[in-house]
Amino acid sequence: MRLSVVTLGKLADIFTLPEIELVGADSITMLDLRNRIGPPHSSLLFSPKNRIAVNGLVTAYDPELVLADGDEVAFLPPVSGG
Repeated sequence: MRLSVVTLGKLADIFTLPEIELVGADSITMLDLRNRIGPPHSSLLFSPKNRIAVNGLVTAYDPELVLADGDEVAFLPPVSGG
């Protein structure tokens, strides 16, 4: 199973994450992904200030959300400007 994990905006300036490959898994939950990323990155990415998009659809963090092979999970920081 492969997931693409993308960081955008200032999160991309801080760090990038490689494609994650989970051998033998058919699916994982968002909580599994958070645990796989691990500290300290997981605390920053899963901050309530950030938004999460799965396959282009912005969603609230749901630890039980099931991710499938080929999914893209993007982390979007808050946007400011005028």
